[in-house]
Amino acid sequence: MGSKKTRDQRSIAMLAIIAVMIVGIVAALYFYMEWRNSRPSTPPQEIEVTATAGENSATTTPFSVCEFGENCPEGSVATIDVDGADAVRISVPKDVSVLQWSLLSIYDDPAANSERTFTPGEADEVDVPIRSESNSDASLVVMEVSCLMVGQDGAGEETPVMVTWAFSTEAA
Repeated sequence: MGSKKTRDQRSIAMLAIIAVMIVGIVAALYFYMEWRNSRPSTPPQEIEVTATAGENSATTTPFSVCEFGENCPEGSVATIDVDGADAVRISVPKDVSVLQWSLLSIYDDPAANSERTFTPGEADEVDVPIRSESNSDASLVVMEVSCLMVGQDGAGEETPVMVTWAFSTEAA
């Protein structure tokens, strides 16, 4: 067996190694979090959502990106041909699906309109029936996908923005 002095030296060396490992892990986590928070993300106005009906599909950038309380210019609404399809599949990218987002389905009979909200990670694709489930005479006219994202204001500062993508089943 070793002397008490040798055991004490080993204990001190072991504690020093453990302390260095803990400091290394904490430093690595800190630098990872800094990198993750400072990496550029896709600006909301460049994120695309896709609608697919049978063989037809349409992909669009946001119809509107708006700070709260601001008057926002509206963009163009993408049109999708739904002839022969029973449903339109809305596909959102990961940038949207990791957030809470909603899908508004507007039919030619306002009583058939519906809105569904999805929690983060719940869905990245949703099927919207062409004929309303509550009223088979009502036909789908417009679908809107909306979510709250972080965008930039005129000064380049981060600010919350409401982002909306829109699809129409009729020619505008």
